[in-house]
Amino acid sequence: MLEDAWKAAPDAERALWKGLAQLAVGVTHARRGNARGAAALLRRGADAVDGFPGRPHGIDAPGLAAAARSLAALIERDGLAAVPAGALLPRLTAAG
Repeated sequence: MLEDAWKAAPDAERALWKGLAQLAVGVTHARRGNARGAAALLRRGADAVDGFPGRPHGIDAPGLAAAARSLAALIERDGLAAVPAGALLPRLTAAG
């Protein structure tokens, strides 16, 4: 579904949707035990969504990027066993 949105999005939003798809795949890799793939996709996705200021479509892009980078660092440093279950349920909007 995210891939469809990315491919159909206006040029100005393609990187956002592609990044969201990459973050989803990164979380999927983590859930399936692929630490290296998880960290790589989380970082790639974070880089893609981080360039969007404000809240495009209500998405907390900077917060999501920071959380993805933090998760990637935790996985690389301590492995998947150290990842709390809640960390694999990223929030798209700011808490509040």
